[in-house]
Amino acid sequence: MKFQQFSKLSKFYLIGASGLFFNYVVSFLLKDLGMWYLYSNLGGIIFSMHTNFLLNKIWTFKDHRFSVKITIIQYIKFIGFSSISAMIQVILVYFFVEYHNVYFSISLLISVLLSGFINFTLNKKITFKN
Repeated sequence: MKFQQFSKLSKFYLIGASGLFFNYVVSFLLKDLGMWYLYSNLGGIIFSMHTNFLLNKIWTFKDHRFSVKITIIQYIKFIGFSSISAMIQVILVYFFVEYHNVYFSISLLISVLLSGFINFTLNKKITFKN
């Protein structure tokens, strides 16, 4: 892997880590407010997808094309690919919690890491054509 690609992957995962932080905070906040753990997880995922798009566009992929049309198309692609990643994440969280009695927090961490690489590859190749 070239240094530039490794650097982008590192930035993507660093932003993903900030997304994980937002995901955790929102997920646990919603869960503490009485929401079912899977719904709270979805709330955390949705919040983190929005922040991750902006940070990845600007910092990871250095895409400074901010025309409304380009940004909307990229946003739709990013959310679409993030949604695929999110579905994988939710399925894995459910699988670990319900079938293996793994703590929610650990299940969430494992699921985010596994689905993150797919998300990076799709967004790198298609969304930001990088």
